[in-house]
Amino acid sequence: MDNKKIPFLSILALSVCLFYAFGAYHLGKFKTADEYYWIQERVPQYWDALSSQNLKKTLINDKPGISVALVSGAGLLFEEAPIRYLTKVDDDLKTYAVEKSERVNLAFRLPILIFNGFFLIFFFWIIRRTTENRWIALWSVILMSLSPILIGISQIINPDSLLWAFSTAAIFSYFALLKTGEKKFIFLTSLFAGFSVLSKYTADILFPFFFLFMLIFYLI
Repeated sequence: MDNKKIPFLSILALSVCLFYAFGAYHLGKFKTADEYYWIQERVPQYWDALSSQNLKKTLINDKPGISVALVSGAGLLFEEAPIRYLTKVDDDLKTYAVEKSERVNLAFRLPILIFNGFFLIFFFWIIRRTTENRWIALWSVILMSLSPILIGISQIINPDSLLWAFSTAAIFSYFALLKTGEKKFIFLTSLFAGFSVLSKYTADILFPFFFLFMLIFYLI
């Protein structure tokens, strides 16, 4: 390996490590609105529907949040019955066992954090292919990895947690496709755009964006 690349790769690795370090901070020790729906109902329902081949029940939400169920569902390997930390229901008032909720929250949030951290490496590669400048790619990843908004959204179980990663990956893959014309970027653009829509239907805005940017690229 070129000795000049060692400090460069070290900075990249440090950026990813900092993303994980900040993201892992008190990961299971807070609660947000609606997360318990995903933990107790939607994610388990999705995987139960797949195992029983009842495809109608894979419609778990109107967002639709399928990517959340796929990624966060890894938590079911450690917490098969997340409903167990719900201890009492009185009308609309629900009581949770705090000592159990921390472990459950960690099990279902950590896969999302890890998944988005891996995407930082992909972003470095795709931005470098698009710009042909590794320093632009590196600074882009540094800014992403230290963004409080991106770190914060990667800590919760929500379609937006994965939408930012998939939609950004789709956009940069499309930029690379227009610039290089390589067929593999057709696959990557389609893959990430598809998962963006499976995360949240607002990702449909990507398709008119792709069309308009293609016109701009070839006309200007």
